[in-house]
Amino acid sequence: LSITIFVGASVIVVSNFLVFGESLYQGFSLPKKTLLFTYLHGIFEIPAIILALFISYSISLLLIKKLKNEDFSITNNLKLLKKPIILMVILFVGGAIIESFTINFLEGE
Repeated sequence: LSITIFVGASVIVVSNFLVFGESLYQGFSLPKKTLLFTYLHGIFEIPAIILALFISYSISLLLIKKLKNEDFSITNNLKLLKKPIILMVILFVGGAIIESFTINFLEGE
């Protein structure tokens, strides 16, 4: 189960970066103002994606340790992930707000 989460999270992150790279390459044909507003939300979303990968790896490691019957508290270890999870949510919401604002702004032109 935890290996599936680990590999699945890695595949999702790599595919996100591949799509981002391709869209960045294709975006250079757009006007500079449109390009700036379109990729502005990436400042928030890329760190959030990296944090999501860190969190999924941490949870996978916890599950692997528990499956090996190591004696430790999952609850205490999950509490250590509270700050990264909150920061990840804030970054994703910030990126979504900026993205929705810029789409509305660009449609108004």
